[in-house]
Amino acid sequence: MELHFTPKIQKQLDVLQKIESGPIYPYQLLTNLLYEPTGVCPEVLIYMIQHLGKEKVFYFKESGDQLHEEEAAYNMGELTVSESMKVVLLEADNRRKRYNQSFITEGHVFHAMLTKDPILAKLIPATIREDILSFASVPRDMTVSLRHYKMPKVMLDEGITLLRAALKDQEELLRFISERFGDPWVKTIQIALEKECPPLYIARDRGELIGFACYDSVRDQKGVYGPMGTSPQVRTKGVGYALLHTCLEEMKQKGYEYAILGEAGPIEYYERACGAKLIPIIDY
Repeated sequence: MELHFTPKIQKQLDVLQKIESGPIYPYQLLTNLLYEPTGVCPEVLIYMIQHLGKEKVFYFKESGDQLHEEEAAYNMGELTVSESMKVVLLEADNRRKRYNQSFITEGHVFHAMLTKDPILAKLIPATIREDILSFASVPRDMTVSLRHYKMPKVMLDEGITLLRAALKDQEELLRFISERFGDPWVKTIQIALEKECPPLYIARDRGELIGFACYDSVRDQKGVYGPMGTSPQVRTKGVGYALLHTCLEEMKQKGYEYAILGEAGPIEYYERACGAKLIPIIDY
């Protein structure tokens, strides 16, 4: 069985595959992710140092080595993983499917590790695991600086076009959103469509609606990008990327110095796509 990970997760799994003599265990992956410089990983590291102590975090992998017992090894694509790691990765993939996403992200992996792995349950008290999950496995607000923003060159497959949505698109667009993403976004899109010049773009592939993105519409707040969604079959074809940058460019032209990406996910996608930064959680 082959799973598809974001580059961050894939990189750490590849590192572990090279340096570990046996199958990969969840506590080993968590240890490596603590020292990733982007996304929620620095926050998890800081939180664990504050609540477990610097020494316990420094020797976290060694503590896991002492607790783990040899498990059966399984091949998952090019990875050799322990039984507990197999359980974690399958749970992470289930969360990916539940949220209708294309790749297993750090949020999916943190949630699976902290809820399914018995070694991590021994190393990290339940209250601390719950606190970490509250900020590491949920959508997060992000920000993009537009002060020096320049729209990148966007390449789309032949037949795919982007255009501003209009009232004539309302019935088709609301049905598209309701069927694929649920009803919570419907009201936001209605707010966007009611504006004189809707801050809402749609993507079509030879006439078929395949995606949308808007801004200034979540609770009618200025400077907030989203929601954005695309059909599963085009999620690796740059359609979301094109919609994102079309909106960011228009926000810059309107004079915004920053765009807020409300409850963004996957976090790593927006980090790579437009240099978005997490808005830190300072009260943990």
